[in-house]
Amino acid sequence: MNFWHMIDSFFYINKETKKLIQKIMQFVFFIVLIIFIAVVIYFGYKQYTFRKEAAAQQSLAHVMTLFKDYNNKTTADKSQDLGSIVKEIKEARESNKNSSLAPYFSQLLSKIYASDKQNNTEALKVLEEGILEAQDSLTKNILKTNHALMLLDLQDAELHKEGINELRNLIDDTENPIRDISQFYLGKYFWIKNDIEMAKMIWQQFLDEQAQNRIAPSPFVSEVQLSLSSLV
Repeated sequence: MNFWHMIDSFFYINKETKKLIQKIMQFVFFIVLIIFIAVVIYFGYKQYTFRKEAAAQQSLAHVMTLFKDYNNKTTADKSQDLGSIVKEIKEARESNKNSSLAPYFSQLLSKIYASDKQNNTEALKVLEEGILEAQDSLTKNILKTNHALMLLDLQDAELHKEGINELRNLIDDTENPIRDISQFYLGKYFWIKNDIEMAKMIWQQFLDEQAQNRIAPSPFVSEVQLSLSSLV
């Protein structure tokens, strides 16, 4: 006795009902198959992403070690090794361009270029590319802050204005979790330029916000308080 004979015997269903049940079973099977395929694809993608990120972490650790060794060398050795370390970081950056860590390869490459004063334009360009690569707001704001500070380090009044505007934009962004860095360095810029009133205004706002909103104080609080207290 086959399956449908048993169904007919026990439940007395007609042929039309049997066809309907067959269609329902086929539909259910199809849905289950789709769900199974989707689950396989999802976990396969997660595994691929995990491996890609792990490889990027290893690669970033390697080039960070190279960067550290490069910084410890003499000026003459740096000049000699500049081409090789730039080449290696560029290759690592290209290999990991789809990773969430891609912007940090750009940041390292930018620092290498910035160490050679003749490559400041390239340093800014690479850092701007890193900003575009950033997949989360924290990384993007870190790179934007570095970009603004790099502009302030250059001997160009117009670039200084641009850097100041970038820091102000970062300060005005209330969603920026590292606003305190921009507040500190913008105040310090005016302090160094002997525009004490502007520095005081920026730093006082910084201290007021720290007192009101931050559970953990910024690491710059004590330095700002010390600088302001020296004016009394």
